Order: sequence, then C-alpha cells, then structure tokens
Amino acid sequence: MGELGERAEREVEARIRAALPDGARCFANVRWLAPPEHGKPARNGEIDLLLVLPQVGLLVIETKGGLIARSGTGLWYAGSRQLDSTPFEQAETSGRVMAAKIKADPRWHGALRVIHSAAFPHTDRASLGRAMDLAPDAPGALVLDRADLATDAATAAALARVIHHWEGD
Repeated sequence: MGELGERAEREVEARIRAALPDGARCFANVRWLAPPEHGKPARNGEIDLLLVLPQVGLLVIETKGGLIARSGTGLWYAGSRQLDSTPFEQAETSGRVMAAKIKADPRWHGALRVIHSAAFPHTDRASLGRAMDLAPDAPGALVLDRADLATDAATAAALARVIHHWEGD
C-alpha cells in the first residue's frame, strides 16, 4: 500500500473515531477470508474501517490516499497508480463477505444491513467532476473528501450524509 496509503488510513480512522455517533464502534483493518465458491479459489481482503452503527447496521469504508481520479474510460487512479478495482467495489465486496460471515454464525438472528462508502482524504470532492459523481456506482454523496475530514463536525455531517444516502435502501 505504501506510506501515503497507510498515513491516509490512519488520518481517516482518527477523524472517524472522533466523530462517531453515540453507541457506534469503529474497527480498523478488519481482515477476512471468503471460502471458495462457484469453482473459484478462496479470497482474502481487508476492510479499512468497519463501523457498527446502532439503528443502521454496518458501514464499510474504503480509504485511498493521494489524489483520486477516474478516467473517461472508467479506470481509477490513486495518484499515478492505476487501481485494480474501484474503492466502491472493494467496499461493497468486503461488506458482502462480512455480512455472510456474520449471518453464518448460529448466534446471529435477524436482518443485517451493510452499507459502504469511500474516503479520499487528499482529494476534494469538487475536483471529481461537476456532478461530483465518479460513476453510476460511485455517487459523490458516498465520498468522504478532504473537507469532510477536516474537523470532527464536518466528519460527523459527512457520516450523516452517507447514512442518509442509504436510508431508502
């Protein structure tokens, strides 16, 4: 990941922890291993930040350091490095795997809601485009940018915006 990515993850974690709503919990660098399925090998991954939010469910946040951009052809970049998958795909996949793990536990009963977001602490959302949507599956409302992570109050408002985006889901 590199020093910039690690620093970005720590910055976002610190700001999120300081802005968590009452009763919420934050877990950093949650590793997972998904079993083989449909003839494919087992997969592993990591959730940068997993928030347990009362009355909401789980919020998976994927963090990318450096300037984040999406090309007109759909390729994603962190600085000059092309990303293998989008931050939103990473968060969504990790959320699905975590939900499956939790639901497979015999102690779990009931529904589980998992939502996702991406944090770009070195990027301004306005630079991502006029509509601030990076792609149809990457709405600007789900991006936590430099301004959103500048203060505890801004971060709390950004978390509320992300949750509100998913409310009808």
